[in-house]
Amino acid sequence: MKNQVSYLCVSAAALALLIPGRLTADTILTFDTVTPPQFHNSPITQVFGDNASASASGIVVTGIGTPDVDLAWGATNNPSNASTPAQRWDYYSIGSEDFWRVAQLNQSRVGDAHEIKFTPANGAKVVLKSFNFQGYYPMVQAPSNSLYYQERFSYRWDVLDTNLNSLLGANYSFLSNSNKDHPVNINYTGTGGQPLILRLTRTASTLGGAGTSNDPIQLEGDPADIGIDDITFSEETSNADPVVNVISTTNGETNSVPGFSYKAIILDGFSHQVNVGTVQLRLDGNLLSASIGKTGLVTTVNFSVVGVFFNN
Repeated sequence: MKNQVSYLCVSAAALALLIPGRLTADTILTFDTVTPPQFHNSPITQVFGDNASASASGIVVTGIGTPDVDLAWGATNNPSNASTPAQRWDYYSIGSEDFWRVAQLNQSRVGDAHEIKFTPANGAKVVLKSFNFQGYYPMVQAPSNSLYYQERFSYRWDVLDTNLNSLLGANYSFLSNSNKDHPVNINYTGTGGQPLILRLTRTASTLGGAGTSNDPIQLEGDPADIGIDDITFSEETSNADPVVNVISTTNGETNSVPGFSYKAIILDGFSHQVNVGTVQLRLDGNLLSASIGKTGLVTTVNFSVVGVFFNN
């Protein structure tokens, strides 16, 4: 009976790209640290958060991050607000006030708007996921009258296209407690190459409160006492999951010259990326000693053997 040369199955299953081992991809702007040219209590630089493919000061990246997304930070003044200083995004991050490391919506008065524009390249889609509002002050008791007071902030958030049409939005109002526990979930995906604008417009609050500890008198929040944190976004490219491309001798080929060489290239997806520690190469259930490495978004699997590779 003629011997048959066996070749490895060219599939994701053969390479054992295990679902539990996949990594997700996000960019999260945390503002937890500050490094020049960015400085505390200064305007957010226009390069902050751009094309993030690795974690950096104030930025946490998982998976591929957002290498195709550029950010622009801006603010729009309500003409009826003639006071100064003008509205701006400030980077607020200092050890002595560790509880409040945020993108400060500085001078955010009723009718004013702060915006972040997310512009994708290479046909990518921007995915706006979430952020947290955070006020500066907790509830306080006034020494003069023993009454309790608490700041209230109200906003309209919108995802806009470049024609300033609202694609998604809602109103949000909360009482400040100094905690990062006022989440806004967006979960909006743009079309390929479409810039998206996240706009936060301050609105007038409905105030109440009797002044007791469980019902504080509510005050319209000071325009400098508000920020947002954990701005989370991602990008989508052509494939959500890893794609396996194999460069190898054809499966099941017989009567070949002795010797075998196998190479697989796995390209990360935008939702899930290869966890190299989970990649295995097996033949007939037997683990092979393959060389497995990863550079950037590309994982390479190599295996070679000298002599005829017989099937058992």
